[in-house]
Amino acid sequence: MKKWILVLCLVLTFSFLAIGYAQLSDSLSISGSASVEGQQYDIYITDITPAALGTVTVNKYYSTIMSASVHGASQPTFQITVKNQSSKTYVFERIVEGRETGFDGIYGGEGISYTLENLRYLQEVAPGAEHTFRVTIQADSSVSTDHLLTFFKFIEKTGSEVLPGNPDQPEDTQPEETQPEDTQPEDTQPEDTQPEDTQPEDTQPEETQPGGSDPYEPDPENNFYGLLGMLLSESDRCLNDPNDKKEVIFNAVQKVKNDPPYLLHCLTPSIQGGNMANVTTAANQDLSENMHFVFTPDRQDPNTMYLYMYQAKDAVSQYEGQHALTYFCVIRRSSAASDWNADGVYVGKAIVAYLDGGGNSGNKEWTVDPASWTAGAP
Repeated sequence: MKKWILVLCLVLTFSFLAIGYAQLSDSLSISGSASVEGQQYDIYITDITPAALGTVTVNKYYSTIMSASVHGASQPTFQITVKNQSSKTYVFERIVEGRETGFDGIYGGEGISYTLENLRYLQEVAPGAEHTFRVTIQADSSVSTDHLLTFFKFIEKTGSEVLPGNPDQPEDTQPEETQPEDTQPEDTQPEDTQPEDTQPEDTQPEETQPGGSDPYEPDPENNFYGLLGMLLSESDRCLNDPNDKKEVIFNAVQKVKNDPPYLLHCLTPSIQGGNMANVTTAANQDLSENMHFVFTPDRQDPNTMYLYMYQAKDAVSQYEGQHALTYFCVIRRSSAASDWNADGVYVGKAIVAYLDGGGNSGNKEWTVDPASWTAGAP
């Protein structure tokens, strides 16, 4: 008898627990708040107001993703607050929308556009800080969906330790997530598993694929760190050359800030006070791989420039439209009299294109399109 009483008590106990759990789940669902779920992430949305405006209703939010319903034309403005609960600094990269989010059944994004206030490219959110911005969602009359996802993408601010070839970055501390999934480290390949007719990786023709060599192995064949160091050095016509009173690179970059595609290519033969091709030759003289680069201006801040570095073999006509491994670096100085320094370095990819190289000659060059750069290796 006692045994059956004990069983009955256990059944009743689990029943009450199940009811309590269901009530909690219903409460979360009804409230539409994802603050509890958001706390799993380093940076996440804590609040969106109002919950509905015009034809747009915010269904829920989690991480830095907003899920909404849109039925008809309107352009409401929502105030969004994000919190960085980590010890890292995060920067805003871009809005990822529609099918690009990678979720099935999501509205493609046609007829939707966005305008941001108080949130700009590479704006930082410091550790433990909150940041509030406004987004206006412009929807036309063709839009009718309950599945609009908008991803406000923030990426971790990293430094030159992410660059292959950095002597200060031990190989065993390289972030795991930067290792391409299909790349097997050479020292882990058992000798007897190598088919006799398989060409060794190091003899693979260079032109077979953009970024074909392992971009994360800090060996002499990857010279991103060396290139950055040279461009920031005091060498002739480099950014911190004390004898370069004309500031050749800086002034050449400023000249293209109103001239699409707003870039200065490393092989531009004629710029005021110098020749970018000569700077490039000097920058490559101690490197074992031919490296190319592009500078673009920050069109609001003259003391900020953006540098995109890639292997020359990746930016050729046969790879037009494909992504090439491209390291992006923010170059800043505090004032016109101070030195240029790297202020954030990120691994990413950009599309190979034939673009105006800047300078006085107006020549086009095969390069990567800076406007297409996104974080994450190809």
